Amino acid sequence: MKDGNVEEALQSFENYKKLHGLPEPRVLNSMIVSLSYMSSRRWLQRVFDVVLSIHQINSNLLNCDSLMKLALALARDHMPVPAYTVLRIILESGKLPDVDMLSMVFLHMLKLQKQGVIQIGFGNLKIGYRIMFDPGKVDRGFILGTESQFRLVVLTDGNLLHTEKALAKLIVGCVKSRNMHTLSNLFIMLYKEDIDVDSLPDVVNACIQMGWLHDAHDIIDDLESAGIQVGIPSYISLLRVYEKENKSEEFNGLLQQIQKIASTMDDFRINSPFAIKNIAKIVKDEILLTHSPLFPALAEEMKHYNPGEHFTLEFNNSIIFFCEAKMMEDALCTYKRMGGQNIRPTSYTFCHILCGYSSMDMHREITMLWVEIKHILEYGELDVDRDLLDFLILNFLKGGYFSRVMEVIDYMSKHNIYCNKWKYRHVFLKLHMNLYRI
Repeated sequence: MKDGNVEEALQSFENYKKLHGLPEPRVLNSMIVSLSYMSSRRWLQRVFDVVLSIHQINSNLLNCDSLMKLALALARDHMPVPAYTVLRIILESGKLPDVDMLSMVFLHMLKLQKQGVIQIGFGNLKIGYRIMFDPGKVDRGFILGTESQFRLVVLTDGNLLHTEKALAKLIVGCVKSRNMHTLSNLFIMLYKEDIDVDSLPDVVNACIQMGWLHDAHDIIDDLESAGIQVGIPSYISLLRVYEKENKSEEFNGLLQQIQKIASTMDDFRINSPFAIKNIAKIVKDEILLTHSPLFPALAEEMKHYNPGEHFTLEFNNSIIFFCEAKMMEDALCTYKRMGGQNIRPTSYTFCHILCGYSSMDMHREITMLWVEIKHILEYGELDVDRDLLDFLILNFLKGGYFSRVMEVIDYMSKHNIYCNKWKYRHVFLKLHMNLYRI
């Protein structure tokens, strides 16, 4: 790939897959990213086909970041069907894509115009913009997947609309990463593209109902700075909660904010009850209690929110950085800090460390890592991952730690995990053919 021999690299990949199965995740995702940067639609189609084949065999090998780069490349090259498919693979894996990248992909998709029409909505936004593609060449069920248990899209009157659940996932993702400005920027981009975003009040009011007052206020500030009106009911709802929770500083600040922009707000010009002098009375009388239809979806999504997941991702990203930089002591210190903060490692954590050790031929350290992994597995604190165990065996074979090879194989047999002994025998003979010759 580095020499530009793409065809040869893909053929090598196919040959390797036939003989040994899929290569390690680091190699796979490096190949996906490299091909995503190709300007040729032919190579983008090829890498898309590769991703589909990997997904069918073992989707855990696919990295969310590399898939997002591919989705963006496909969207930029006017390939909406593959781009949507890659996005669906990411979302159905339960992984949270980078919100900035996701915003860029959606923006490119909204600009696409080809044959046929699908009207797209973002969550409950019902954007009203149109994405075109050739429906005659597409398997309807494959694209829409409306019966999917994830229910991120719904088919309504022939239109494919994102559900409240999809928007709720995006909002919770921004809350997790403590970056609601990213969500605001998405709405601002859609607004600048002349795409109607008529559910902004629903988003703001849902955040208020969830108790995310500062997040709601941040969204209002961002949209206000961009010249986008949210509507006076959202301001009143936020004022009411500020007063109820005795947040006098925030209450007075928001009231002054309303006074400054009153002349530009349609509600003040049209609805006399919203005159500035009546605001305090309206808040106290609780006439305008605003409920968002998005609130139930957000509340349901938060039931599945595990705060530790975000920290695990941050630690794993740090470990990846240190391993790729061959700074294994720093990678190990980061791993130990996870334990110190009661954050459980995942199979990806150990895969990254294992890849780092393997790249430096540190086989002795890999044996100690196996002891750690085995200990955590015994206590049920780690999900068994066949690819991690497979990679351990290959490294033990390479380093000549044959007793460790048998330990891992024995573990796999006891837990009914598929073990490709023919492959291991082939690797052993290839590496150690002359071991017992006299």
